[in-house]
Amino acid sequence: MVFTFFWYYIFYLCYNVFIMKKFKKGFTLIELLVVIAIIGILTAIIIPNLSVSRQKAKVASFQAEMDSFKKAAELFFSNGNTYIGLFDITASPETIDIATADPVVKDILTALALKSADTFMYGLVSGNNYAVYGRLPGTLVDTVALADIWCVDNLGKSGNPSADATVGAGGQFDTAVAECW
Repeated sequence: MVFTFFWYYIFYLCYNVFIMKKFKKGFTLIELLVVIAIIGILTAIIIPNLSVSRQKAKVASFQAEMDSFKKAAELFFSNGNTYIGLFDITASPETIDIATADPVVKDILTALALKSADTFMYGLVSGNNYAVYGRLPGTLVDTVALADIWCVDNLGKSGNPSADATVGAGGQFDTAVAECW
């Protein structure tokens, strides 16, 4: 149908230009409507893909920032052979007090909290162990799904925690486990 219309239109243009030697200036209403319809269809296809790409970029940025935290924590550990003082926990459930965090990681934790879905970062710290986790951007805050959480720990691992890292009712890790796996 469209192909037939295309050839008919080409014939119409050639007939007017070459045979009738008369070519109207401007566009007809039908030509404008066809162009607007094509633009509308292309826009309807492209816009949803852009929002998915934007969400994937936010998640990738959060994960890269968590990797930066992991490197900064290792730098902190190399200065004193302990993770104590890296950050303090303000309240249950293991919310990190960013204001009292070591300057090495304070800016990173601030950026992570702003990108996190619930604007908090959670963690555990002991002498030779730490685990830091947060909700991925764009995830629901009311749910407790391990796929919505991104975790890094002193073992060098980062990712969604496994089922072995028990999660409490509020979506936080068990305080006895200072690692993501």
